[in-house]
Amino acid sequence: MNVFITGVSSGLGKSLMEEYIKAGHNVYGLSRNVVKECNHVSCDLGKLQTVESKLDELLKPVSNIDVVILNAGMLGEIKLFQEWSLNELTEIMNLNVWSNKIIIDWLLANKKIKQVVSISSGASEHTYKGWSGYSLSKSALRMMMDVYSKDANNGHFMSVAPGLINTSMQDYLCNRVDRIKFPIIDKFIDARNNNLIESSEVIAIKLIKLIPQLKEFENGSFIDMRKL
Repeated sequence: MNVFITGVSSGLGKSLMEEYIKAGHNVYGLSRNVVKECNHVSCDLGKLQTVESKLDELLKPVSNIDVVILNAGMLGEIKLFQEWSLNELTEIMNLNVWSNKIIIDWLLANKKIKQVVSISSGASEHTYKGWSGYSLSKSALRMMMDVYSKDANNGHFMSVAPGLINTSMQDYLCNRVDRIKFPIIDKFIDARNNNLIESSEVIAIKLIKLIPQLKEFENGSFIDMRKL
């Protein structure tokens, strides 16, 4: 099976790559940092003008992609929406949304694809004080997947929220954000202190097991893994 994953140099993307390789699948990855474990091309997905050429370089010899996992993304700074500049919003939207549009459009034009899974978040449904840029971009990505489910001629599109994962994102939330100004942070600190945040390895195993079952859901759907 051919699997294409973005953001394979760290966190969930790295764990997904490792688990698929263990299972004997061919993994193709894009990420900013160099990765030697899979077929890989370095790419800063925030630089939209370079994405298509990087896809050409990585996937030219491949005729079909069985699973596409759009994992790369950024949280952005936790701060009030009125404090976000348009340049900052453009940066987070470019990485979290528009780079994925470029990827999907290129794949639809050049390859036969079966499944496209975007890594979503509960913040795409319900935002919190200070989560403005992240929630805005994740809700846009979620809707974009639904749009493709109606407009694309092939492929099954889904958005999946994996829940809390013990990555550098949690380090930032628990250690660097003002808990008084943004009280939702206490939820993440409590979850970490009570071992309610799972490792990226555990989440990757669960997600890989789930992906074949996603075809049973309506094309374009959003699911939260914690509610299954």
